[in-house]
Amino acid sequence: MRRPSFGPVVCGALFGFLVSTGLLASGNRAKACGDESYHSRGVVRSIADDRGTVAITHEPIAGYLPAKTSTFEVRTSAQLTAVGVGDRVTFAFTLTDSGRRLLDSIGREARPARAGADRFLAR
Repeated sequence: MRRPSFGPVVCGALFGFLVSTGLLASGNRAKACGDESYHSRGVVRSIADDRGTVAITHEPIAGYLPAKTSTFEVRTSAQLTAVGVGDRVTFAFTLTDSGRRLLDSIGREARPARAGADRFLAR
């Protein structure tokens, strides 16, 4: 017989308790409920016409993805105002429990100083 899962209930109760006691700001729900945050660097390959997603060829993301091109959802289109296709960027995102990759921040990066530092981007 399968036991019921109380994960979402416990997570919601814990989150409510932490916010109500002031131990956690409501904007930090991701950390309270097991969502994971990551950061990386890469090259912007495309931006969707509706500016809702961005494709980035990125370096390996430890514990999550090998070097490849991945798509990330933006929280607001304003996040993409300072970057364009071909720009080298650093970025941070949250991987939600449901598998969505939500972009937290993105910004242009200066060219790396050492030779070969960005070989993964040449693909």
